[in-house]
Amino acid sequence: MDKPLISKEKVVYNHMEEEADSTAKKEKKYPVILEIIPIFLFFALSKYYDIFIATGSLMITSFANLIVGYLYTKSFHAISVITTALAVIFGSLTLLLGNENFIKFKVTLMNVIFATVLISGYFFKRNFLKLIFRTQIDLTDKGWQRLNLYWIFFFLGLATLNEIIWRHFSTDLWVDFKAFGIFGLTFLFMVIQYPLVKKYLISKNLNPHEDENKGS
Repeated sequence: MDKPLISKEKVVYNHMEEEADSTAKKEKKYPVILEIIPIFLFFALSKYYDIFIATGSLMITSFANLIVGYLYTKSFHAISVITTALAVIFGSLTLLLGNENFIKFKVTLMNVIFATVLISGYFFKRNFLKLIFRTQIDLTDKGWQRLNLYWIFFFLGLATLNEIIWRHFSTDLWVDFKAFGIFGLTFLFMVIQYPLVKKYLISKNLNPHEDENKGS
């Protein structure tokens, strides 16, 4: 019988992924605190001064933590690059035009971009969530597929919720949502995903692909 043909692109991608996985374990993890500091400083300045001063602070601290993160890990974290770019672009529009709606809409656009990136993985035959977080957890392919789908819905849900809040409620309430609501919902969502992560951890399976033939 003839051996099944495997595309050259598939072989190259798998080889690149294996090399990335082997080096990822040697890399330092991106400090989560760097992602939190700009948000809570934004909250404090919004409460004690105004949203425009807070926006300027968000731009500066986001760019600063991008540089610090690079110095610490010797690489740019994809999520941090996206959030920093959006903070600078929409923060600049907010300050130049004196319109706080730009910085509010940034949260919506950011979550839509994250969801779109994960959705695009289905067309490129790649799981971008796995590429970003493989240094934190090691799941079977089926586990990554399910986690990817759930995060897509979560990001779209956050985008929708942000639109509702900034368009129909006060700026103070939106600031509270940005600083604590999104953080709390994300933490809760990650806790809810724990059984799924535990089920598909490779360390629990003798064969990483053994779950592929099981029913859902």
